[in-house]
Amino acid sequence: MKVVFFGTSSFSVKVLEYLLACEIDVVAIVTKPDKKKGRLQKISSPPLKEAFASRGIPVHQPIKASSSEFEAILTKYHADLFIVVAYGEILRSNILNLPNLACVNIHASLLPRYRGASPIQASLLNGDRVSGVTIIEMNEKMDEGDILAIAEIPVSDNATFDILESDLEQIAGPLMLDVIKQFESKSITKLPQRHSDATYVAKITKNDLKINWQEDARKIHNQIRAFSPKPGAFMMVSVHGVARRMKVLKSKVLPRHGLPCSTLSYKDSEWIIACGKESIQILSLQLEGKKIMSAADFIKGYRKAPDLLTNI
Repeated sequence: MKVVFFGTSSFSVKVLEYLLACEIDVVAIVTKPDKKKGRLQKISSPPLKEAFASRGIPVHQPIKASSSEFEAILTKYHADLFIVVAYGEILRSNILNLPNLACVNIHASLLPRYRGASPIQASLLNGDRVSGVTIIEMNEKMDEGDILAIAEIPVSDNATFDILESDLEQIAGPLMLDVIKQFESKSITKLPQRHSDATYVAKITKNDLKINWQEDARKIHNQIRAFSPKPGAFMMVSVHGVARRMKVLKSKVLPRHGLPCSTLSYKDSEWIIACGKESIQILSLQLEGKKIMSAADFIKGYRKAPDLLTNI
């Protein structure tokens, strides 16, 4: 069975590694174009290209995957399946109809919940105790296709984005392999989604990242988990009279209460901030321009608690 694999993120890298290890015939890779990043505007390649550019598989980086020019290129592969994993573009019908069998998508949520761009973050923000992966047959609408396979995993109370993403990667590859085998044996089944139960999530913005200490501690804890280690939930602090951004990467909810946006304890290895309800103990952080460190190490270097800036 010939497969063309579409993907961009590190999540897609892990899935493709698994499929290649299982000797799936991937005849081409499609990923997003290189782009400039950082202050120096250096050209950066997507993770999928970086991982597989030297593996002998053709890598394509169309500006628009659904263009007629790229359609002509894909047609020449005579693929049976297109597999799409965190690619970053909605494919149109001219591309969806090209493979002999189907165009399928691996989505990192239990559809129809969390359709859209940030399902893993949404699951953590909502404090879900269960997450999972869904494989669907794609159509032109976002994440609305029939379900081909679905798998669940538990989510711990302290799981951060990188942990949950890694756990989902572990089940995504084997689940996709099962679907491929079902296509090969002509035993595939399709389950329509219950569209009335659908929820949608958008791309992450800067406003999603800023911590509001007047919120309940549980909500803030989930926010910290959802964006750790990158891009990082943050607060603005004053250090030696200078406003600096500080990312909070790990935290713990404590059953203490105080005035909103107020430090209750800043000593030894303990930095506790009162929230609207209960409190947050900061365990790991990163001050702007500095490396990631524990709260204990930060307190050793900054004996006075930074002022929390709420109006910036």
